[in-house]
Amino acid sequence: MRKSLTVLFLAAALTSCETLPFPQATGQGEPRAKTVLTEEQAARKFFEAYKHHNRLAASQVASPAAIGKLNWNPLAGSASNLQLQETPEGFAITYDGGAIHLVILGDGHVGHNVTDVRVTAD
Repeated sequence: MRKSLTVLFLAAALTSCETLPFPQATGQGEPRAKTVLTEEQAARKFFEAYKHHNRLAASQVASPAAIGKLNWNPLAGSASNLQLQETPEGFAITYDGGAIHLVILGDGHVGHNVTDVRVTAD
């Protein structure tokens, strides 16, 4: 009875767009609280995942379509000068010879994620 009253009280206190911080599994088996990411946070998380060739980490902030457009093979090497930059069009991962432009969609209630990428070469 006490448990159901607590759940009822918590549910009544939330507005329609809020969520409780229920744990989610991470790649290392440690639970983490669900968070609503800003555009910059989503871009940074995707950048770190890409830099370390970690598709699993990228999948937490990106669509399968965006992930599928990039090479995640660590044997392919990695540019030593990868940088995340904010451009007039949004965020981009830049390197000598090109860029990966991140298409990030979302809002303050649901959070942002990388929905697509565009690769350009100089």
